[in-house]
Amino acid sequence: MLGDYENMHVGIEGFILALNGVICFDMRSQNDRKRVIPAVVERLRMGDSILCSMEAAWNISPNELVYELFYGMLSAALKINAVIIPVGIERFSRNLWGVNAYEGYFDPAKYFEHSSTIDEALQKARYDLRQIMADLKFSLYFHPEIFPKIQVKRNELGDYYLYKSRFQKDILDEYFSVNDIEEKRYHSTY
Repeated sequence: MLGDYENMHVGIEGFILALNGVICFDMRSQNDRKRVIPAVVERLRMGDSILCSMEAAWNISPNELVYELFYGMLSAALKINAVIIPVGIERFSRNLWGVNAYEGYFDPAKYFEHSSTIDEALQKARYDLRQIMADLKFSLYFHPEIFPKIQVKRNELGDYYLYKSRFQKDILDEYFSVNDIEEKRYHSTY
């Protein structure tokens, strides 16, 4: 799945991506986000796996491990009785990444056994999946190859806003803006 619609869906790049099974859609469009669910369900029915960032955008917060998640992939998994393999990915700098996969699988169907409504089940599943992803990301901070490279004392960080600006610039890498990210990520209605 590729929500970087404005940069990759058009021209020869989009054609090649589609031939390789990539589903392109516009993260900014609620209609497009809804339209993509049946395509995901169909791919799952055919036996394909789907790679999806449920946060929907680069996480540019220096303090929030995982942004709130969209419901779409949970809904798709439920429709086809599929499971989700949560993965935590953390970028510490341009050259230092960590990836951590969940040891088991996440089954959203189990949340319907004890919930009175679909919304309640999806809300609980989304909360628990986000927590698992945050735990996976957090444990990367203590990986023996990563921890020594990121150790820093609080007084060495300096001004928070300057740090945040450098952190965001490193992630965005001149391809996206903070506004792009804010438009694409999930925003709760309450």
